[in-house]
Parts: sequence; C-alpha cells; structure tokens
Amino acid sequence: MMSEEDLPLYNWICFGLRKERGKQSVYTYGLADFGKQEMEIIDSEKSLEELNEMMFNLAHYVIAYDVILKDGETIGVSAEQKLKITESEGKFTAGKTFKIEY
Repeated sequence: MMSEEDLPLYNWICFGLRKERGKQSVYTYGLADFGKQEMEIIDSEKSLEELNEMMFNLAHYVIAYDVILKDGETIGVSAEQKLKITESEGKFTAGKTFKIEY
C-alpha cells in the first residue's frame, strides 16, 4: 500500500552516492519527473549512509507535500534543523540543482 507517509521513492528516484577526495556526496535523479528540481549534497563529512537517509527524507518531504524549494531558504527534517539551500549548476546531474548544506 502507498500513502503520503509511505511512498516508493526508491522505485521513482535514483539516489546517487559518490566518494571523492575523502568527502561524500549524494544527488537525486528523478525529481524532475515530479516537476521538482534535483537536489545534491556535495563534499560532506557525513557518511554515505547518513547522506542517503537525509536525501531520502528530503525528497520524500518535497514530493509528499508538494514543497517548492527556493534559493537562499532552508530545509530540515525537524523544526530545529535549518539546512541552507543554494541553487546552481549541478555537479552530478545536468542543469540547475538545489545544493543542500549538510
């Protein structure tokens, strides 16, 4: 069964994981099919597991609640968490993406 709380994101969205120069990154591919801009977390100190979990949660939130992200705003998985959003050319996907600082 599918609900707002339980979406089959791994069937809809590719979550790419990269490790370069001792830093980890994650990006989405497939949000554009939902009319959303792709997202990336680049050169993070967090583990690939943490990055994948965070990006999954952010993508779920954006799709489930039809969230429109904007350059300069913040996003988080709790009311206290404020992760800065920056729009620029994608590093791992073509076109503009939202970079999430995490």
